[in-house]
Amino acid sequence: MIKKINVKPVDYLEFNFPDGSVRRAKFTTYAFATLQEEFGGVQKIFKGAKDKPFEATATLLYAGMKACDPSIEHLQVQALVSDFDAEVLKEVLEFLQIALPTSMSTELTPETAPEGMNRKNRRASQRTST
Repeated sequence: MIKKINVKPVDYLEFNFPDGSVRRAKFTTYAFATLQEEFGGVQKIFKGAKDKPFEATATLLYAGMKACDPSIEHLQVQALVSDFDAEVLKEVLEFLQIALPTSMSTELTPETAPEGMNRKNRRASQRTST
């Protein structure tokens, strides 16, 4: 007996920046392995998402972007995400809700995460942490 497995294509998230550069993210097993090896896994990231939603989003995107470009650094993705407006963050989180397995994506939603991600709150927290 032969077991057949149909492999589905992975959706990409593509970012087109004003300077003409393009970055892609995809959430494959490589991305999840990156999260596990570098950050202790998805569940650990979600545990900190309420207190640091910007960081959680940047970390998830980093893993997805690294699956497309192994040379990208976490700090680069943090810088990219820091320039996103609330609408872009909402779109990213909606994509992550679809891309991540249901059991992993229930704690990070567009309704809860963007609240702590606005620039005013982020910059205030950056000033107090330096």
